[in-house]
Amino acid sequence: MNHPVAVAAVTASATRTTGTDRVHENTRGIMAPEDFSEFSARVPGAFFFVGHDTATPHHPEFVFDAEIFPVGAEIFADLAKTRTSKTLNSRPD
Repeated sequence: MNHPVAVAAVTASATRTTGTDRVHENTRGIMAPEDFSEFSARVPGAFFFVGHDTATPHHPEFVFDAEIFPVGAEIFADLAKTRTSKTLNSRPD
């Protein structure tokens, strides 16, 4: 299960970096063989896809689009910057 705070953070970063028209929320769920449930049982998180609307990575018809790397990197960089700056800024001196 995605954690609501993590979903809000990912949505905000994706919207800032790609624009509102390229962020799709509440899309159809999929059953994929991922370890995310194990991680999210211990640490709140959000599972999301970047630039992907075809067969899933474990499907034989999956074709990886390497041009999506910069978009994903930008989202993750923004997410890391905004999430850590809140923690760093709240530390006592």
